[in-house]
Amino acid sequence: SYRLFSFTYPDTLFGILSSFKRPDGSMVSQCECIVYAERNDNRKGWMFFLELKYCEAKNRYTRMQEGVAQLISTCNYIFREKKVFKADLFNKKYLVISIPGVEPFNPFDAFEFDQDFILKVKKETGALLKAANKVLIKTPAVLDFNDY
Repeated sequence: SYRLFSFTYPDTLFGILSSFKRPDGSMVSQCECIVYAERNDNRKGWMFFLELKYCEAKNRYTRMQEGVAQLISTCNYIFREKKVFKADLFNKKYLVISIPGVEPFNPFDAFEFDQDFILKVKKETGALLKAANKVLIKTPAVLDFNDY
């Protein structure tokens, strides 16, 4: 069995107040929500960082780029700067950018991430970048980003 945890702002997260701040007082760009599964069998589960961007079609590319930057910033802050979690605690980490209302078929046809960019993000954060408006939690170890 497993439990799901989700935290959003302005909640307090592990002693970190709602908006993430560096020691110099500067704000950390942050995503909307972080969700992870805690497993009871001591096996690794998944974690995903979620950023939602609502916008008109003409602004999708710019808003998508802003969202990806927020996801990367939050992931690096949680794992590198604050070390809230050990880097190897989760089997898979995902950065999920979503543009609600741009459905039902390929909502991201105007801008696809090229493989080089996906690999760059993976190297920098240890997380796989996904563009999805739906995520199905199949098991404590598996998320499904396909249409269902």
